[in-house]
Amino acid sequence: MENNILTLNHITAGYGAEPVLVDVSLEINHLDFLGIIGPNGGGKTTLLKVMMGLIRPMAGSISCLPESAYPGRSLFGYLPQVNRTDRKFPITVSDVVLSGAMKKNSMTALRKRFFRSRAEELMERTGLTPFRKKMVGDLSGGQMQRVFLARAMLSSPLLLVLDEPNSFVDNTFEKDLYDLLMELNRETAIIVVSHDLGMVASYVKSIACVNRGLHYHPSNIITQELLASYECPIDLITHGKLPHRVLEDHK
Repeated sequence: MENNILTLNHITAGYGAEPVLVDVSLEINHLDFLGIIGPNGGGKTTLLKVMMGLIRPMAGSISCLPESAYPGRSLFGYLPQVNRTDRKFPITVSDVVLSGAMKKNSMTALRKRFFRSRAEELMERTGLTPFRKKMVGDLSGGQMQRVFLARAMLSSPLLLVLDEPNSFVDNTFEKDLYDLLMELNRETAIIVVSHDLGMVASYVKSIACVNRGLHYHPSNIITQELLASYECPIDLITHGKLPHRVLEDHK
């Protein structure tokens, strides 16, 4: 398999005539684990949408692996923010997880059995087996995150994208989530958008600060000087491996 999965070249993107991202370049390689940080409105979610082809850039180019390079796998797996999902839709946990199977209409009986077996395995790994027949609208926010994580993992994506995964994850699952991501990173590249800098720094391999532009740092070490040099106006409040500090807004 080629090492490079996705490349953004001098991307400018936004909505209407107003750019949210300006001249952004980024390369995602096999088994990367990238944490994306930045202020609200800085362009983090827009960056994810550009990567996954959900919006067209105003300028620049995007290149990614051809489908022939990853037979039997999907290019992207996506874990959305739970508050953007429709809880009223009448569908069970098991059916949501299975909906992550690609090209369902053309699958052989063998492939269908494979995905059913993998769905059961993923529900077990994410603690969803007792809820497999429940309607998703009856779940808590943390349980919903587990459902969409299992769905995103079903087709063994080359690149797993998570948008603020710990916004709704319950405390009992948060560490399990990141431990699971560490395990998954042995076979897939991962991008996590998060405001939890302490958690990000404990697990990711590299960091990108997005605030209209993008500043890439090939390490998981976050310092006050780093954020200041990147003009990334966010607070760093954490304990553990990182010192406890509160940053002022960058001028």
